[in-house]
Amino acid sequence: MNYQPISKNTIVVGVNEGHDGGAAIVVDGIVRCAISEEKLNRKKYSPGYLNSFFYCLNALNLKVKDISLIVFSNYGKRLPEHYQGMLKSLGIPPKKFITADHHLSHAFGAYFLSPFDEALILVIDGQGNGNDTESYYIGEGQRIEKIGGNSPNQVPAKGIGRTYEAFTNFLGWIDQEAGKTMALAAYGDASKISIPLFRLKGLKVIGALDYKYERGVIEFAKRYSLDFGPSYSRGNNPKSIDVAAYVQKEVERILIELITKLVENTGKRKLCYAGGVALNCVANYKLFQKRIVDDIFILPAASDKGQAIGNALYGFYKLEGYIPRQPLRNDYFGREYSEKEILSVLKGEKVYIEKHIPTQRQFLFERQNSIPKTAAQLLADGKIIGWFQGGSELGPRALGHRSILCDPRNIKLKNQLNEKIKHREWFRPFAPSCLLEKTPEYFAYDNSFPYMLFALPVKSDKKTKIPAVIHINGTSRIQTVTKEDNDIFFDLIKEFYNITGIPMILNTSFNSQEPIVETPEHALSTFLKTEMDYLAINDFLVWKKK
Repeated sequence: MNYQPISKNTIVVGVNEGHDGGAAIVVDGIVRCAISEEKLNRKKYSPGYLNSFFYCLNALNLKVKDISLIVFSNYGKRLPEHYQGMLKSLGIPPKKFITADHHLSHAFGAYFLSPFDEALILVIDGQGNGNDTESYYIGEGQRIEKIGGNSPNQVPAKGIGRTYEAFTNFLGWIDQEAGKTMALAAYGDASKISIPLFRLKGLKVIGALDYKYERGVIEFAKRYSLDFGPSYSRGNNPKSIDVAAYVQKEVERILIELITKLVENTGKRKLCYAGGVALNCVANYKLFQKRIVDDIFILPAASDKGQAIGNALYGFYKLEGYIPRQPLRNDYFGREYSEKEILSVLKGEKVYIEKHIPTQRQFLFERQNSIPKTAAQLLADGKIIGWFQGGSELGPRALGHRSILCDPRNIKLKNQLNEKIKHREWFRPFAPSCLLEKTPEYFAYDNSFPYMLFALPVKSDKKTKIPAVIHINGTSRIQTVTKEDNDIFFDLIKEFYNITGIPMILNTSFNSQEPIVETPEHALSTFLKTEMDYLAINDFLVWKKK
């Protein structure tokens, strides 16, 4: 986003102290900057906020003295009301610090950035404050009211998010890697396991696990004499693949049951949805397909990466009593890097922030008259390109500002991406970014899906045309792209369409077993370390010397 000088009125900083830590700044009720800590310290899912805090202040040319309020949140036991953490040394009066409830923060981010004037708000994650795992709210105008959720006496292991995390742990991954379980599930047969994982008691979800993490799954299997195969198989055991399919099916089932009842009870037919479970794009499509609600809004940073935004909006509301409604248009909350900054990196004129740039790899670069046209031709020629433009995305999906791109027609490029560049598991799919107006030609729905949060079926007559972006179940986690919301990325896809007749490109996050790149230094380093063919960074094309 381009930042204009701001009138320094009500400035609220949101800070997340838990995993996926980070910071955000709201100025006069509008989110102006946000970033997760992992993009700056290069440690995946990192807690912390100091780098993010100063990044946001510097991006907006603000000083500590300009801050009206700082709002912290975490998960587990809620922080004390005037908690200052590592910001205590800045000398800000304690009265300028407050804390927000974890689930309420999610609700604020989802509702006040949605296009809805009233909605049902659903928050589902691993754990909020205390034992919160599911929370339900009503948003009407400027008011959010909690109407229910799980019992405070229920252990978090019985929640939807904790259960999915436990199965993810059993399969060999950490809590935040639940997306791997979702991807693996498409290869399995859920019908081989018939024991229900969840039931509804009124509007409360009761899960079948008694313990969290891997132990919960092992004890559950013992109780019902189920053979789940060995732990930590990482998709390399047929039984574990069926286990992934089973937990995915059960989560889809309980979500449909729960939301159906909530809609019946409240009469609200628009849904704002947040928390880590809201990133399950397969389940999201099932909700959309069932038409339980008329419309769904999910904040792209639905996980705890979005806590800082929710905190800042909550703090502004506490100070001013309202939040100006400005529906989200994109997820680009990072700062932009100037041509001078980019050239200083390409020319080696300053000390690199990223200290591991492989200097033995020599490279050349050249300004292009039209970087979209140049890149589109290279993609059509079968090249893999790192794409660095504008401010970075806050959420976990690359949406055309920090992306690796290639031709969706070429299945060999998909395998090359997984094996030689991304170094990912064999079963993980790649997503397409498609021109919005061409979406109905290839996919089952003609709605706008700008954030890669729904896995849509690909039309049968188009599957042979774009095999590199279709999962084993015949779906694609699509991003629809418009000129209005993402001009240079739109221009690139349009140029590719003009050359090939295909109105989309394969788009994956610009990283390789690390957080998504943030700075020009990160981009150059990752490009040189991997087998990408080119790097398009602003108007410059970079390539390696032979």
